[in-house]
Amino acid sequence: MKPGGGGGPIRWAATAATPRGRDSDASLYSNRPSFASSVARTPLATPIATPSAAPTTAAAVMRSINAYLSSRNCPVALRSPYPSNKDISDAFRFLFSRLHYPLPSNPSASLDEDILVFLQSLGYPGKLTKSALKAPSTPHAWPLVRSALHWLVQTASYADYISASPHPFASDRLLCYLSSGYSLFLSGDDLALEELDQRYIADSEAEVDANSTAVDGLERERAELEARLEAEASAPSSRAALEKKRAEFAADSWKFQAVVDSFSAKAAETERVLVEREGVLEGKEKELVAAKAEVEALRVKVGAQAVSGRDAERMRREIAAVDRDVEEAETARNAWEDKCWELDAEASRQMKELESLAVEANAAIKSLKLGCDFKYNVNMEGSSPGFVIGADYKSKLKPALTSLAEDVKKSSVAKLEEFISLQKQSQENGVALDAKRKRLAEIQSMIDEVVEHKLQAVTKQSEEETQAHERQCLGAIDLISSYKEHTLAAIAEMKKGLSGAVKEVEEMYESLPVKLGMLEGN
Repeated sequence: MKPGGGGGPIRWAATAATPRGRDSDASLYSNRPSFASSVARTPLATPIATPSAAPTTAAAVMRSINAYLSSRNCPVALRSPYPSNKDISDAFRFLFSRLHYPLPSNPSASLDEDILVFLQSLGYPGKLTKSALKAPSTPHAWPLVRSALHWLVQTASYADYISASPHPFASDRLLCYLSSGYSLFLSGDDLALEELDQRYIADSEAEVDANSTAVDGLERERAELEARLEAEASAPSSRAALEKKRAEFAADSWKFQAVVDSFSAKAAETERVLVEREGVLEGKEKELVAAKAEVEALRVKVGAQAVSGRDAERMRREIAAVDRDVEEAETARNAWEDKCWELDAEASRQMKELESLAVEANAAIKSLKLGCDFKYNVNMEGSSPGFVIGADYKSKLKPALTSLAEDVKKSSVAKLEEFISLQKQSQENGVALDAKRKRLAEIQSMIDEVVEHKLQAVTKQSEEETQAHERQCLGAIDLISSYKEHTLAAIAEMKKGLSGAVKEVEEMYESLPVKLGMLEGN
C-alpha cells in the first residue's frame, strides 16, 4: 500500500525496510510480532451484512454469488442445488485471490486449513467446520459453505469498492501512515521517515485544497440554485396567468350568457305575447265575420218578414250595438297592431345590441386562441335562444374551455414537479456541502494533530539536545574551574619559590661586600 495514499488492494504481508540511518531498535521488541506487520496482515475494514441487506432465500444467495463471479470474469459457476466440490474449491480460490491472500501453488492442494484460518482472521461471524469442508456439496454441509462463500463475496465487493474509490477513507490513510512510519522508526531509517512525513503532509494539504475548491464550487452552485429557486418562486407562474385569463373569460362568458339568456327570455316572451295577440286577433276577426254573416242573415230575414215599428226600432238598436262592437273591435285591432309594431322595434333594437355583444365576444374568444373555430352568429330568424346566437355553447365552447383547463393543469403539474426537483437538488447539494465541510474539518484536525505530534517530537529532541549541551557546558565549566585552581596554586608556588630566590639573592647581595673584603684581606 502506498504510504499516505490509502488506496490500493488489501495486502496480507509486510515488506521490510532497508536501514539507511541510525541503528534499528527492533531488537528491543524481538520477543513479540511487529506492529507494522500485524497492521499489514489485518484488513482495513470488514463489511458486516445487515439483515435488511442480506438475501433471505438460498436462491437469492446463489444468484448473488454467481453474479459476483461472472462480473469478475471467473470461469466458475455454482449450480443449484449442490455444486461440485471442485467448483466450490475454485470459487474459494478465486475469492482468496480477490482478497490477495497467499495460496498454495499446487492447485490440487487442500484449502481446508487456509479457509478456516483466513475466515478467522477476517472475523467471520458464522461457523464452519473441517468436516463441512471435507464434503462441501453434501446437503448438511452445503448451507454452511454457501453462507461462508456469500460472506466472502460481500467482503471482496467491499475491498473492490475501497480499491476503486477515488477518495479513500482518512482512517485508512492515517493507519497506513502510522504503521509505515512506526516500521521505519523501528528500522532506524530516519530519512525515509522524514520523506514519509513530508509526503503525507503534502498529500493532506493537496486534499484539503482540492476539497476547499470543491466546497467553493458547491457553494457557488448552491447559491445559483437558491437564486434560481427564489426567482422561480417569486416570478408569476404561467398557471396563475392562465388561471386569471380563464377566470376573466369565464366571467365574460357568464355575463354574455346571462345577457343572451335575458334577451332570449325577452324574445320568447315577446313571441308568446305576439302569438297570444294573433290568436285573440284571429278570434276577433272570426267573431267579426260571424257577426257580419249574422247581420246579413238578419237583414235577409228582416227583408222577408213584415217588420213592425217596434221591431224596426229594436233592430236599429241592435244594429247600433253591433256597429259599436265593430268599432271597438277595430279600435282594439289598431291598438294591437301598434303594440306589435312596438314589440318588433324593441326586438330589432335588442337584436342589434346582441350582434354588438356577439362581435365583442368573438374578439375575446379569438384573443384567447382556444384552438377552435367557435363564433357567435346572431340569427334574426331563430326560433330558440341557441338558434338566435347561432352557436351551441355546450358542444363547441365548453370542450375548448375544458381543453384549456387541462392544459393549465398540466402546465401547473410540470411547474410543480420542476420546483420539487429543484428543491430536492438544493437539499442534496446542501447535504453534499455539509459532508464536504465535515470531511474538511476532519482532515484539518488530522493535519493539526500530525503537525502537533511532530512539533512535540522536535521540541522534545531540542530539549534533550539542550540538556546535553548544558551538561557539556557544566562539565567544561567544572574543568575550567579545576584548571584555574591548579593554575592559581602553581602561580602561588612559583611566587613562593621566586620570593625565596629573591630573599637568597638579597642575602647574597648583602653578604657580597663582606665576602669581597674578606677576599681583599686575604
